[in-house]
Amino acid sequence: MELSTRRIKALYTWQNYYCIDVKSRFLQSELLQAHEVHYLGDFMQKPLANEFNIKVAPISRRPKTKRCPFF
Repeated sequence: MELSTRRIKALYTWQNYYCIDVKSRFLQSELLQAHEVHYLGDFMQKPLANEFNIKVAPISRRPKTKRCPFF
């Protein structure tokens, strides 16, 4: 779950860095172009906070709650 969250955050950071609206593209049934996929692959290989001077906010975990024994 944590790895998936990191990848989603990286995707959002990538789309902001390259000014690409991924959500809009997918809603219009448009795929990423070959060079965009290449840029995304390169972007995912680099550490987010260091290379691009981007502040990455940690996601706080919710405290685990005890389940009611009746459910």
